[in-house]
Amino acid sequence: MKVNREERIVKSWKNARYLPFIIIYSLTAMKRFLLTLFLTCYAVLALGSAFALDYVTLNEKGKKITRDGRIISRDTGGNFVLEERDGFWRLIQPKDVIEQWSDDVEFEPYTRKDLKKRLQAEFPKEFRIIETKRYMIVSDTTVAYATWCGNLLEQLDTAFLEHWQAKGFELSEPEFPLVAVIFADYGNFVRCTQDEVGSSVTKISAFYNQHSNRIVFYDLTGRENYGGIRGSINQRIREIMSRPESAKAVSTFVHEAAHQFSFNCGMFRRCAACPLWVSEGIATLYETPDFNSVKAWSSNIKVNRTRLERFYRYIIERNPQEPMKKLVLSDEPFQFTNGDTVLDSYATCWSMMYYFNAKHGDKLVEYLKILSQKKPHVSYDVEARLREFESVFGDGWDRLHRAFYYEVGELGR
Repeated sequence: MKVNREERIVKSWKNARYLPFIIIYSLTAMKRFLLTLFLTCYAVLALGSAFALDYVTLNEKGKKITRDGRIISRDTGGNFVLEERDGFWRLIQPKDVIEQWSDDVEFEPYTRKDLKKRLQAEFPKEFRIIETKRYMIVSDTTVAYATWCGNLLEQLDTAFLEHWQAKGFELSEPEFPLVAVIFADYGNFVRCTQDEVGSSVTKISAFYNQHSNRIVFYDLTGRENYGGIRGSINQRIREIMSRPESAKAVSTFVHEAAHQFSFNCGMFRRCAACPLWVSEGIATLYETPDFNSVKAWSSNIKVNRTRLERFYRYIIERNPQEPMKKLVLSDEPFQFTNGDTVLDSYATCWSMMYYFNAKHGDKLVEYLKILSQKKPHVSYDVEARLREFESVFGDGWDRLHRAFYYEVGELGR
């Protein structure tokens, strides 16, 4: 029986090695609970040496497969995480291990040539690979759109590095080439990723998976015909992406790309218990690229009017008590099934991050440096979260909230 293109793509994706571990706001309630339980129970007992290569022979669906990488964490039950040479984090259970050993060969990521070969073997023949300085763009959409996305991602990463390094936070280039997967249409995006993301996949246009270390999205132009127009194809794509109806999808795509880069440049470690208001706040700072400019992002962070207006409505209509402290103490507001609560939390974390970045940049960098040292899969309690925050910003919450309200209020004048 002949298998059509869509069936081939879906089958290939579902046979890939993805694990259901993605940024928390796109998880189902049950997955969020399991993730919280996983982080609470995990204790790091041993970290793989930076100079040793670890080998594990596994029983995978009845097949004997040997994988290499470096062990980055292990729990009391013998479960461990193997970071493979493309940056993929594989959670391994003792029952699946046939043999395990190490040698003195230094861990090194795959060369770009080797990684490209592996991606070509993983994806159907319809997918092309376009390379940029930092990325491998894997897509079955037009070359023009994939190239345009690659250029946009590079601009984002460069602006990200320039901004935080200017503030005194020495970040680094990613250790691994970053992989971005672009589906040509929304239908295949949903069909291929619904097992990974859950039912929420129909409500998002992009996501970042901390285990695969990949961002996944679809062609937001809908593969519109770029012919018969004045100006370059890039100008046409910018025009489509700057339409009001494209704004939400664009902001999600950029938000997830900012997550991917922040977890690969040394700002955060993947699967570490960083407060969500911080990691999400950082990502929201970059949601508003300017497609009418040569550079989509300037050295100065733009005001995100959508988030700002949402925060104003939240304060006026709901009159929350100590909204900043609420997010500092807990990630729960991001995990409610109530959409309004989640949107209010994102608006608040954008407002907080914009305020600290603009008015307390040195302290923000000091705080970010503390968070950057957190180990993967190690949880910490409310008291520790509060202690870390107050050690940098102080414990005068009344004063802090008054200053915060005033400065954020001035942004709307």
